[in-house]
Amino acid sequence: KVPKNPSKDRGSVNAKSPRLQVAYVSGAGFHNGTTTARSLQSMFGLHTKSVNAYCYALSPDDKSPERKKIMDGCYSFHEAATWSDLILAEQVSQDQIHIL
Repeated sequence: KVPKNPSKDRGSVNAKSPRLQVAYVSGAGFHNGTTTARSLQSMFGLHTKSVNAYCYALSPDDKSPERKKIMDGCYSFHEAATWSDLILAEQVSQDQIHIL
């Protein structure tokens, strides 16, 4: 269940949990042929050791090399094409995302 005020339940960035959780959601940008995929395919692997990059893909996997590179560069990659908005929101909350 999604908390009424998720910001109160999320972990904070501190000495005990120093990693910033950053999430990216894309409807069509994580697959072959898009400018977004070509631009982002290397970006996720460039995050510093203090940042975890999460991706939520709202389009089905097209098995393209761009998508595979994006998947490999993320801390966590979710295939969310069949998820409802509620399921996506619950997963974002469970992942304790700081920046969406």
